[in-house]
Parts: sequence; C-alpha cells; structure tokens
Amino acid sequence: MKTINQEEIKQTPTNSITFKKAKEQAINHIKKRAGGSIDDWYQKKINLVSDLVNYPTSSIQLRSVSASAKAIIIKAHLKEIYPNTMFKVYKTSYNSLTIEYVKGVYPYGLQQKTSQYSDRGDTDLMTDYFDVDTYLHYENAITNQQHFYKSIEEVKEDLDQRKKEKELSKTDYYDDLIKHLENLVKVDIS
Repeated sequence: MKTINQEEIKQTPTNSITFKKAKEQAINHIKKRAGGSIDDWYQKKINLVSDLVNYPTSSIQLRSVSASAKAIIIKAHLKEIYPNTMFKVYKTSYNSLTIEYVKGVYPYGLQQKTSQYSDRGDTDLMTDYFDVDTYLHYENAITNQQHFYKSIEEVKEDLDQRKKEKELSKTDYYDDLIKHLENLVKVDIS
C-alpha cells in the first residue's frame, strides 16, 4: 500500500464557517468518546482533524478517525457542495457510513465528490476486510430506481398536465366564442 506524506497533500485554507464548526464538532466528538483522559491514540485522531485547513482532498488525511467523526465533516461538506439538497449521513457499522439523499436537487456526481472520505487501501476485500478504514454507501430515500429515470417521469407528467391545461383553456375560449355567436343569432334584428 502506497503511503502518502501529510506534507504532500496541498490544501487551500478555507474561511467557511460551516467547515470550522464541523471541525470543532468532530474534535469535541472525539474528546467525548475519549472520556476523561485523552491518551496518545485519541490525541492522534484529534491532531488529524485539527490539522485540516479545508475539507479533505485525500482519504489519508482522516485515516483512522472514527466514522462518526467523519460523518460530521462529510455532512458539512455536502451542505456546501449541494446547498439545495438535504442529506442524512449516518454510521451503519463500525467503519461504514451511509450518505442518503433525502430531498432537493439531485446530487449528480456525489460519489466522485465524496470519494476522499472512503479508504479501502490496496486490499482484496474478500481476504483483508480489516485494512479498510471507511466504507461509504449511497442511498436514495425518494426512490429505489435511479433518479434520472424518476426525473424523466416527473417531467413527462408535468408536460402532460400542462398540455391538458392548455387544451382546457382552448376549449374554454372556443366555448365562450360559440356562446357569443349563439347569442348574436338569437337576437332579433328588428
């Protein structure tokens, strides 16, 4: 497995309030899990999170940080990437997180934009499951189908509805015109 030096990973500092709050919450979460005393193991995790100057660009930056602490940072990152979309990010097992699309604008490219949080190493999952740091699963709460097809159906239904409304408005116009003509014919010209 190729190891990456922390210095090799270049980051541009962010002044995002969302990022700063998420970083602080993740550190507090780790401290809470440590209990009263913070040993070297927990301090290493705290240092990994506190060394971030922006959202991670590589999985190595948060390697060995708990999945629940990563979930806090992922949720904040998603809030900035997809401001009009609602997600649930939750821990599903010891080292697995689920990112669930709930509502809003569909998050195209979600897996590529969150791949830096998943670290599977250079392992064969059938033989070396324990080298995996974090798995990410993606779910869609709206439908089990791909959202693209759901969107097409919604657009088709919307178009059909608009066509019906347009036809109704045309018939209303022609009905009014016919009534007007009938009234003209009924009037005696004497």
